Formats: sequence, C-alpha cells, structure tokens
Amino acid sequence: MRIKIWGSRGSIPSPLKPEDVEEKICQAIFGMPDIDTDDMEAVREHVRELPPLLRGTAGGNTSCIEIQSGEDAIIIDAGSGL
Repeated sequence: MRIKIWGSRGSIPSPLKPEDVEEKICQAIFGMPDIDTDDMEAVREHVRELPPLLRGTAGGNTSCIEIQSGEDAIIIDAGSGL
C-alpha cells in the first residue's frame, strides 16, 4: 500500500496572492460591456454574469490524499470540508 499526500494545509485554506486578485479584477474590467459605472445595479449585474472562477475563488492547497494498493487507487479530495 502506498499513500501520497497531494495537498495539505493548516486550519485555514491558502488565500489568493495579491497579484492573482489583481489579475481577476483586470479580467473583469477588460470584458466589461459599455455600462454606466455610476449605476451600482448595472455594475452588480455585470459581476453576477462573470464566470464563477472569475468572480470567486476555488482551491487553496486543501486536503487531498491518494491511496494505492496494487492496481487500485482511491483519491480522497475533501476540499475545505474535511
């Protein structure tokens, strides 16, 4: 049996680095339609229409373990819920 830990962390998932947040903001502004940026509801509507990973986050070195026994493999990927 072989056990490999692919991802591990402390009690808090890893946050995005500042340059990652900046890139997400740039991508959101780059694709922005011609809207009145003084109209907060129009801005919110644009943000709601962005792809989920552009308007949010995922991952962050969360728990993931691979267990191999012979030719069988089990992946335990619990995300932040473990």
